[in-house]
Parts: sequence; C-alpha cells; structure tokens
Amino acid sequence: MNVKVIFPEWVVRNFMKYLHRRWIPPAVSSEDYKFWEMILQDCYTRFLAPRLIREIRSDLTKKAEKASLDVFGENLKHLLMTPPVLGCTIMGIDPGFSHGCKIAIISETSEILQTGIVYLNLRKVCENKLVGYLKTHRCSTIAIGNGTACRETEVFVSDIVKKPEIAHLNCRYCIVNENGASIYSVSDLAQEEMPDLDPNIRSAVSIARRLQNPLAELVKIDPKHLGIGMYQHDLQKVPLKKKLDGVVEDCVSFVGVDINSCSPELLQYVAGVGPAMAKKIIKHRTMKGNFQNRMELQEVKGLGPKTFLQCAGFIRVNATSGYNTEVETDVGGFSAQVTVKQEEPIVTVKQEQEGFAIKKEDEPKSKKRKAETSTKGKKKLKKTYLPNPLDKTWIHPESYEVTERLLKLAGALKSPIGSEAMREKVSAIVSSIGLETLAQNLEVGPHTLQVIIDGLKNPSNFDVRSDFSKPLFKRGLVSVSDLRVGTKLTGEVVNVVEFGAFVDIGVSHDALIHSSRMRNMKVIRGNKVEVAIVSINRAKSSSGKIRISLALNRVI
Repeated sequence: MNVKVIFPEWVVRNFMKYLHRRWIPPAVSSEDYKFWEMILQDCYTRFLAPRLIREIRSDLTKKAEKASLDVFGENLKHLLMTPPVLGCTIMGIDPGFSHGCKIAIISETSEILQTGIVYLNLRKVCENKLVGYLKTHRCSTIAIGNGTACRETEVFVSDIVKKPEIAHLNCRYCIVNENGASIYSVSDLAQEEMPDLDPNIRSAVSIARRLQNPLAELVKIDPKHLGIGMYQHDLQKVPLKKKLDGVVEDCVSFVGVDINSCSPELLQYVAGVGPAMAKKIIKHRTMKGNFQNRMELQEVKGLGPKTFLQCAGFIRVNATSGYNTEVETDVGGFSAQVTVKQEEPIVTVKQEQEGFAIKKEDEPKSKKRKAETSTKGKKKLKKTYLPNPLDKTWIHPESYEVTERLLKLAGALKSPIGSEAMREKVSAIVSSIGLETLAQNLEVGPHTLQVIIDGLKNPSNFDVRSDFSKPLFKRGLVSVSDLRVGTKLTGEVVNVVEFGAFVDIGVSHDALIHSSRMRNMKVIRGNKVEVAIVSINRAKSSSGKIRISLALNRVI
C-alpha cells in the first residue's frame, strides 16, 4: 500500500508568498528577484516539502501505532476474560480435510480422556465414532476450531447433535478461535505437557481447553499469534510485546490464580513472581503436595516477605484436605507438631504479619541457653499448615486480622464464605454502623474494608469473568444461500479494528460492520449483537471470501 501526503495548492501558494516576503529583499532587480524565486522554489521542493512530509507521516504513524496497540490490548483482554465453561466434559475438534478431523475429549479437570481422528468423507464411520465418544464419556459440549474445514465440520456436527440416541445429553457446540494452536502444538511446552501425543492431536486438546478455561490455556501462547487486531506484524515488536504482556498480567491478577492447579506459564504473570519463581513454586508443589494455606508459600525457597506481600492477594488456595478439628488455629491456620519430654515447656505458635514464628513460652535465660546447647538428637519442629476459608477469596493476608474482627462484630463464622447467612450478617453490621464509621472502628481504610466485605459476600468459587461476554453455543446453523439483504441476525463480534468490526453470523465467512454503520455504538470482542444485512457480494474477492456487509442494530 502506498500513502502520499499532498499539500493543497492554495497552501503551497500562501507559503511561497510568505517565503518571498521573508527572504527576498524589497529593493531588488527583476533578474535578482527571479534568481531568489528559483532558490526558494528549489529549497521548498528539495528540502522543506520532503521534511514536512516525513514529519507528518511520522506523526500519523505514531498515532496509528498507538491506536493499533490499544485495539490489540482491548481485543486480547476480552479474549482472555471470556468466561470459562467449567464442570463439564468437552470434546475438542481440530477440523481438516486430507488429514481428517482430530478429536480430543478432556475431563472437568482438563485430563485427556480420549483421542482419535475422523474423516468427513467417510460419513457413516465418522458419525458412529463421534456418537460413540459422546455416549461413552457423557459429553454434551463440543468445541470446533475455526480453521480449514470449520464450516463443513460444523454442518456435520449440527446433524450429529440432533441424533435421537444422544438426545438425552442435550449436546451443543461452539466455534473456538484456534489461532496459535498449531504453533503451540509443536512448542517445547506442548512436548513437555503431552509427550506421547501427535502434534495434530495436541491442537485438538488446546481447542477444548480454550473453551474450558481460556485464560489458563491462552497464556501458553505468544499473544501476537492469537489473531487479535490486524497488521500486527507491521508494528514494532518491543512496544507490541510490552503492551500485550501487560494486558495478560492485568487479566491474571484480576481473575486470580488457583495455586494448586495452575501451570507455571499462568503463575509467572502474577505480580512479583516471574518465570523463575513460578518454576520454584510448582516444584515445591510437586515435591511436597498441594498447598494448604497461603502462608505456606513462604516455605518456597527464595520467596521472601516482600514477594509474598506482592503475590499473596492474587493467589487462591483451594486446599484438598479437610480441617483438622484436633488443633486450634488462629486466622493463619498454622499448627506445630513437636516431640518433647514431659518436663519441657509447651510449644506455642504466634502468627506475625510477615509469616509464622515459633517460640517457647517465657522461661529463665539460663534454661534457654541450656536447651539451646542440648539439642543434639532432638527432632526439628515440623510445620503443618491448615486450610483457611479466607484463602479462597481475594482478601489479602494482611487484612485477615481485620476480617476476623469484622466477623466477630457481625456474629458470623468464616467457614461459610458467600453463604446467605454470611451476606445477611455482614450487610446488617454495615447498614447499622455505616461503612466509614465501621472502617474507623476497625482502623482500616474504607476501600480496604469494601474489598473485605465483597470477598466475604461472594461465594468462594466466584469468578469475575462471569460479567464478560459468554461463548456463543449453537445447535443449528445458517447457510450463505439463506441470507437476503435486510435479514436480521444475531452474531458474535470476533475482531475489532479501526474501520469496523467483524462478526460471526454462523455462515462460512465473517461479515463486516463498517464504522459508518455502527450508529455511534461501541462494540468489543465477544459482544453479542443484532445486525441487519446491507449487502452480499457473492462474486468472491481476491482473498476467496464472500463479502457480507452489516449494519448494527443493537448490542445484546
């Protein structure tokens, strides 16, 4: 594409008049005047005009790059913040013609249950195989990649889900963006995660996991390969990477990370962690088992108090073991097990802000020194961290003591986080005293207190992504031949650019809403929209796609 900067003739004339007045002496002969005129014209043509054009182009380029970075960042944010589809078994399909459609079924915990390949041209065999997979694993959700043969696969799957033998499953399917899946499937990370699988099957696993938990899966892929925006390869690499990495870090921090199920690729984006520390935390989890308590993070080698304070608020702990009723614990949920003689003093536990410290009760210094010099053969203290319900919330450990006092004032227990009783009691104490007064009584800021209140009211499994646009599931499909000018449809925004937005309306090609037909409404990636067809260019363009133009009616 060539871009030219052309100055209007009247601008050039006025500028040349200014140069004549500024540089040509008033009392000059006609010959000298012509000579001066030639000099000024030459200066303008060879020096001034090119310099002005370069500055204008440079300024426009910077503005365009900033606008593009903003578009990429916004699109990436809404892609990563797509609500997960949890609690169900998912079949991922990576469509294909000559090499067939790669199939992978994953469990509720992302474990691979079944893999296989089916060929669309062998319709009966393919149909029996897919129906068998769905029945065997009681799978009701299907994720189809949007690559080559996507629409042909969608036609086939839309017929499969209507089969009477799987009617009880109430199957549905969803088109999933598979950009970057092929790059991930041959990466070292994929090789480490799925060493026994063919790269093509890994793509199907990635597609299924993208629907199940988009944030956890997409952080494994370089953001520039996710198909967000347009012409990203024309941008400078460093600003683009900085922008996109910042968006990923913001999303991860906003959602939070379950320390007992996350991957190092997800954990490294938590504030204060980084790639090296993420690997140490995962190694600690692998060697010593799941974390039971946020405070246990301080046992990780190299994770100091400052790093703990940075990352603790973004980490959730869904502990697997039950609560130990034999040991009384404070907010931190920490106990000490020690083998001591009958006459030795009792060991007590004290929780401090920066972690845990174990100390004996007060005793004479001479006895302390004697005890310190006779430690040979005695067992070391073994720390046992117990689950704490507050670790499932976004309440920071620094605020646990304030939270305990708030619960005591409200007369509530901390175990039923997010229950109706908890919400009623917390709301009652806030209404009776007032947020500002309550914050003063608890010696904490109003904003911090509001965070604590929200953390107690929301269920422990609350996911902030539920407020964003959910995946669009289907049970039937529309053909291009069914479309007519003026037809109203609903679709999903799949990409946003400066000149408009591309919408998936369920046919073989995405359609475009030009910015001039948006009626001053703003859309973002993932929005569900109602549109009307403006024109259909059935003569295929040079790119081989049918051009469908839309007008935006409303954002659903």
